[in-house]
Amino acid sequence: MAKNPNDYLDDRVKIHFGNMDLAYEDLKKVITELDKATDDLYKDLYNELSEIWVGGARDWFEDKKREWNEHEVRMGQQLFNAAQVVQIANGNYRNAEKRNIAIWSD
Repeated sequence: MAKNPNDYLDDRVKIHFGNMDLAYEDLKKVITELDKATDDLYKDLYNELSEIWVGGARDWFEDKKREWNEHEVRMGQQLFNAAQVVQIANGNYRNAEKRNIAIWSD
């Protein structure tokens, strides 16, 4: 049985290149904002609590800070990788569109 041409509309992919560019930039911005937010948090906590720490509290804080920094670095790498994937996909979609236009323009 032949398909209705409208049945194929669901099989299409619609790409907004500008939105992909924005997504790439937004992901990169999140990395910077995450780094700044954690740096500010560390500074604020240290300034508020360092005078009243007793026993091993300072060492515990520094250990947790190192752990958090390691997690933050991994999160930043994952966000950067995601941004790169979006950028690559955007380029691939742009190139595919150009090739398709060229096919139908000749």
